[in-house]
Amino acid sequence: MKLPRHVPLLFAGALLAGAAACTTGTPGAGPSATPTPTPTVPPCPVGSWSTTGVSSTATVAGASLTLDGGSGVKVTIGPDGAVKADFTGMQPAVFTTMVGTTQVKGDIAYQGSEDGKVDLSATGSSATTPATTATAQPGGATGTPTAGSGATSGNGASGSWQPSGQVNSGDLKITVRLTAPLPTTLVNNVKVSEVGGQTAQAGAAIDLQPLLRAGTFQCDGQTNLVITTSSGGGPSITWKLTRA
Repeated sequence: MKLPRHVPLLFAGALLAGAAACTTGTPGAGPSATPTPTPTVPPCPVGSWSTTGVSSTATVAGASLTLDGGSGVKVTIGPDGAVKADFTGMQPAVFTTMVGTTQVKGDIAYQGSEDGKVDLSATGSSATTPATTATAQPGGATGTPTAGSGATSGNGASGSWQPSGQVNSGDLKITVRLTAPLPTTLVNNVKVSEVGGQTAQAGAAIDLQPLLRAGTFQCDGQTNLVITTSSGGGPSITWKLTRA
């Protein structure tokens, strides 16, 4: 039986309409995108950090010591307390102190790396204001008042910064220059283990174990960290860091 000519045309039109219905939906709608998970920020002080500067207002052997500069040190702190400090990009830290009655000025810069481990088991977590105590330094130095172990301040944790085990500083080198009273280079890219009497010439401003000496740490939320090393044979120094 021969179909009328208009029947195939109607059938084809129905097929095209059905195909259009299958491909046309709500304008702008498409497959649902999978949300990108927000990276989890580890609890401070764990994570990767970069120093923004160092400072000191300690008194060493009866003479005041000021220190400023020192940005660019890369520091990583693991959940187990493992610490590595890379001083490759460190900017010099400028110091002013006294040797006898003579004012001494200069700058210090480290090269290489240092690693070790600190005990983070006493880290605090509640938002309370810690009591502070002054820490006596070798040679009569008095450090900045520090919070007790496990204390907290504001919305961040603080606690004892206590190295445990051996600190590996075999690759760490130091350069110390004086700008006053006479320009001279005391130490030029020398391993810290080989630095001797030059510390007296720089007014005890040289820290032969930076960052990995006993002291305290303080977290300002999750983005800023302050480590104050206040004992262990060096000047009291405050290291300010931000998340890298």
